[in-house]
Amino acid sequence: EENVVLIVGSLGLDRLLTVPRYPKADSKVRTTSYYEEGGGNAGNTSCAMALLRDAKLFGEKNIQIKLLTKVGDDSVGQQLTQELESFNVNISSPLFLKGPPGSTTSFTTIIVSSNIGEHEQPTRTCLHTPGTCGNLTIEDALSVDLDEVFHNVVHLHSDSRHAECSLFLAKEAKKRGISISCD
Repeated sequence: EENVVLIVGSLGLDRLLTVPRYPKADSKVRTTSYYEEGGGNAGNTSCAMALLRDAKLFGEKNIQIKLLTKVGDDSVGQQLTQELESFNVNISSPLFLKGPPGSTTSFTTIIVSSNIGEHEQPTRTCLHTPGTCGNLTIEDALSVDLDEVFHNVVHLHSDSRHAECSLFLAKEAKKRGISISCD
């Protein structure tokens, strides 16, 4: 069976808007590009680790990357789920949860300035919109079979979001002799 790396934390949609220069207050600016992709530290880490695995940078070991997070019951949550699946990130854990009906997934609008003048620095401004789906909780963790969650797990990584649940899972991993990392 495959060894599993569990990643717990944030998943959201990043909406990147490029503008020639960062706008001044009360101005209207036309974007030069718009791009959407999955984001959130745990989501990004999961996809990056899946790419490293597929490039055989972990050697010939069979390693499964499994994400623990919460998404909304919306099109953004569906989009992110499909994107994770396209990277072969495993989302079958009982702690990959969908929020209640009508809940939304977090997203971040990122404004990036592309043209840099002689005395200007590049800028990036992130406007985060939390989803209504909520975070993973200790109650969520206690409501599932932790033996199933930790089956074949060799490492737990947390992005420090969903903090209480992440700490609970880290303590559980330590009891089981599983290594832990955090960013």
